[in-house]
Parts: sequence; structure tokens; C-alpha cells
Amino acid sequence: MTSLELKRLFSEWRVKLQRVQQILQPPVWTKDEWAEFARVLAGMIRKYGANWQEHNKEFWDIRWDLQEGGQLACQLEAVKGEKLSMVVAQYGGFADGKENYIWFYCDFNEGGQFVGEPFWVEGNWKDALAMILMPHKMSTGFYLSNGTDNPLTQHLLAQNTG
Repeated sequence: MTSLELKRLFSEWRVKLQRVQQILQPPVWTKDEWAEFARVLAGMIRKYGANWQEHNKEFWDIRWDLQEGGQLACQLEAVKGEKLSMVVAQYGGFADGKENYIWFYCDFNEGGQFVGEPFWVEGNWKDALAMILMPHKMSTGFYLSNGTDNPLTQHLLAQNTG
């Protein structure tokens, strides 16, 4: 085995061990990171969720089936001039269908800031939704860093904005 091949193997195992460490000890988000995640998630729910109105409230709902059974539901409730409430809950699966399990709950003011203390539970649900919300470049980069600016992309973007 050549030294180059040995370096490649060590590099691959280092990446695998880093992934295992990230799974066993995921990075903890700050309150500001949770707020940013919540605002982006709320935007996605408004854009793609089912929508209805009752009295002076507006509601949005979007759901995904879970591999282990049940559904992950993201719901918004807007009261004009007061607040926007968001909940991410699981129905079914380990929450046996009679109850739901709340993964995340928060209230926003009209400026998009948390009102009161948000509630969250770390879990795979956050990673799954974050992968949906991340730009493609970031969500696929297991091996790639942010990289350098691509002159071709900059040229194309300049043409589209003008």
C-alpha cells in the first residue's frame, strides 16, 4: 500500500468518525439560531401549507409521513396585530395516535422575534427540516466546504439582476 493510499484511507476514516461524533454529540443551537430556523420554517409553512381562516385567525398546516410511522405536523396560527404561533408536533409513531408529541413551540411578534420563551426538544426532526430548508449547496456538502466564488455563477447572477 502506498503512502498516498494510506493517507486517503485515514482521511476517509476521519470523516466517518466526525460524522459519528456529530450524531452522538450534535452541536447545540443558540436561541438566535432557533429564531432564524423558526422564521424560515414559518415562511415555508405559509408558502406550501394548507390554509384556512376562522373568525379573526388564519391557519396553515403542512405534514410529512414518518418512516417509523405517524406524521410530523407543522402548524401556524396568526392573529392579526397580535402574534404568530408555530408548533411542530408528531402524531402517531411513538406518540401512539391518542396523543401528540410537541417537538417545538414558539410565538412571534410582528417583527419576527420570539415572544416569551420558545420550547424545543432536540431530535432528528430538526435535522430533517433543516435539510429541507437549507440551500442545496449547503445540504449536500458532506465532503465539501463552502468553496470559493465561481466566476461563471457571478456572471450569470449579474445578468439576471440587470
